[in-house]
Amino acid sequence: MKRKIKAKSGKSKRRKVQNSTKRWNPKFWSIDTKRPGVRRVGKWIDIKKIKTEWKNVNGVYIFANKNRIVKYVGFAGSSNLKKESLSATKQRNKAKGATIALFVQCTSNKYAKELENKLKHMYAPVNNKDI
Repeated sequence: MKRKIKAKSGKSKRRKVQNSTKRWNPKFWSIDTKRPGVRRVGKWIDIKKIKTEWKNVNGVYIFANKNRIVKYVGFAGSSNLKKESLSATKQRNKAKGATIALFVQCTSNKYAKELENKLKHMYAPVNNKDI
């Protein structure tokens, strides 16, 4: 994806926008999981194992590559975590470049949505951007 920028001469030129390289930060995560809105945090698993290992709860799911660089952050409300994450990988192709996944079970849909927005802002995942 390219973005237009203005040069000093007044002419616009195009500059390539870099992909997100923000890596998963375990220090931030250990602090954030102690909040009352988070019930539990799953472990990093292979994306292919989502169907068998995840349950239908409400929360947030994260797709990343093997170096834990976040590629996509998604929200699953109304106890649809497994269904939403499988839909994101297969039908919407949001797991492009990702090999592992993590979920965060939240106490309410409201808190899950807030956490999703916070993580999107923090990591700026490549697959969350609209073209």
